[in-house]
Amino acid sequence: MNSAYEHGGACFPQGGVLAGGVTDFSVNINPRGMPPAVEEALHRAVAACIHYPDPFASGLRAALAKRYAVSETQVFCGNGAADVIERLAEVLRPKRALLLSPSFSEYERALTRRGCHCDFHMLRREEGFQLTERVLDDLSEETELFWLCLPNNPTGLVPSEELFRRILERCEERNITLITDECFFGFLNRDNAPSLRHHLRAAEGGARRILLGAFTKTFAMPGVRLGYCVSSDPALSASLFAAGQPWPVSVLAEAAGEAALACADWERESAALIAVWREELSAGLRSLGLWVSESESNFLLVSDTVPNAEKNAARLRFAAAKGLPLRDCANFRGLSAGYFRTAVKTPEENRRLLSALAEFEKEGEWQRQS
Repeated sequence: MNSAYEHGGACFPQGGVLAGGVTDFSVNINPRGMPPAVEEALHRAVAACIHYPDPFASGLRAALAKRYAVSETQVFCGNGAADVIERLAEVLRPKRALLLSPSFSEYERALTRRGCHCDFHMLRREEGFQLTERVLDDLSEETELFWLCLPNNPTGLVPSEELFRRILERCEERNITLITDECFFGFLNRDNAPSLRHHLRAAEGGARRILLGAFTKTFAMPGVRLGYCVSSDPALSASLFAAGQPWPVSVLAEAAGEAALACADWERESAALIAVWREELSAGLRSLGLWVSESESNFLLVSDTVPNAEKNAARLRFAAAKGLPLRDCANFRGLSAGYFRTAVKTPEENRRLLSALAEFEKEGEWQRQS
């Protein structure tokens, strides 16, 4: 069963409890943890768990509609972003889609299970894995859907504002549904990052635009399972609801989501702190002779200057033995076995990781680990 799991955070030997002495760098959630107000809301909501949840998560949908300045009919809430991804694939059922490579694997998984043919726009190491205008040529007349991760996972990068504008125009011209996965958007420490949040006005005709979001990362609540999407098509929400089980959001999840949205400064403060911690970790990794992506998120894609699969496998074993598991990126389409992803954590935790990796890099040490 576990062999089918492809993501970080798979170091829980019993009952979902993190093993003692482990700092999990394979999981990229907010290192500040869960906001106190969200934890308090979860405790208060326990008593209400004797009742069925609101099947439509009405209070949360209203709060999200206010956040994105849209109608409540444009919002759907589900059991984590993964649930929403599956429902979108089920409802939209495109025959042909364009995905980035490397990027989050669940888009391809959900689409191909519904018979969709996925084309891949390959991001290039020599371009820093940054999205360039080459992608416009791949948005062809045959493309029905383009799924774009903002910022991209595992690179942590976002396209330029100008390129994003041109992508919007190309999708509109060719009637291509555009989905942006903005689950990590709250970690971008600037106001001018490209996003669909300003392009969701409901209108008949024209290409669909769908923003995918989650509370998992920014608010450090992966165990709660709460995701959502906001669409320019008001009819989509009802179709998504009908595409899965009828209580997609639990009592606890809705209470946590409403409390999170009321934490007005949490994302802004977190993004500012993590930007500093990310630069410190990046500098430390580069001082060890490693290549590091120019990420704007709370994680970094890392390899040797020339990706080395054997050395990287030894590095991953060494870090795990130190209680500092990293995310092996070998199963990301478009990456070799020589890459890993590390979360950005607190300065003290980051220093522990750097110290361990420096020990590994000592002459001859990694060969002994092979």
